[in-house]
Amino acid sequence: MIGTAFEIGLLEISKHIVLASFILWSLYVAIYRRLDSLSLTMTISIFALMAMHMLTPYLYKLALKDGLVFKAIWHFSFSCINILVILSVTKSHQALKLKIDPLTIAIGGCFFLATILQMIRFFEKAITETSLFAIIYSDGIQLINIMLTIVFAACIFRGRKVT
Repeated sequence: MIGTAFEIGLLEISKHIVLASFILWSLYVAIYRRLDSLSLTMTISIFALMAMHMLTPYLYKLALKDGLVFKAIWHFSFSCINILVILSVTKSHQALKLKIDPLTIAIGGCFFLATILQMIRFFEKAITETSLFAIIYSDGIQLINIMLTIVFAACIFRGRKVT
């Protein structure tokens, strides 16, 4: 069971982000009822957000153990999911011959920024064994998740103009 204040806070924020994103995705699908760049990207993103939310407690328990391998599992798991989102969105747009909406790029950018933060934080731990970047990392991930929710909300308003 997760118990530290950081762990509880991380799960609470994650839960709210996933819930808000799911509600916004549901609204988009209910309002526009079509397969377009935004609906496809939001769908792939929702699955990734849910996967990361569900993996967080298990990966965090591993990350608390001594050893760089356990820290690598934490950071690389999330980075791999983020990269899979970007690749899945790109490949599915190519396969379905969909034009990539600018908000799709913004969503991909959020996942890319999260990957960059994960990698910087991991290499900081691995090379310098310091925690100078820890605050930027934890606040940055939360900020990226909030930005992602805002972009999801913008998709609903933008959806009217997409063909």
